[in-house]
Amino acid sequence: MRSDSAHQPRKGEFFKLRPDATRRGKGHGVVFDNEDALLATFRLILLPEGRGFPPLRKTPRLVYRERQGVPPQDLEGGFSGYWLVSERLRQVME
Repeated sequence: MRSDSAHQPRKGEFFKLRPDATRRGKGHGVVFDNEDALLATFRLILLPEGRGFPPLRKTPRLVYRERQGVPPQDLEGGFSGYWLVSERLRQVME
């Protein structure tokens, strides 16, 4: 049986996470349902130049549309400068 310390990262150890750019097909089918209401008139993406979250007029609403692609994986890019992270991956990272 392994102790809790066996599951801890070693000093200097890290992992690089990024969405899978090698997947073929349409990609994920998750889209902003209200992106037009979120964008400032002069911007094409939500992510501000300084990063973080800009003040938004409405709450972002993400929906899955089967016609537009497959269900999302644990880490997906392509959300107006942000990543979509599954609850499962969030728990692992915490």
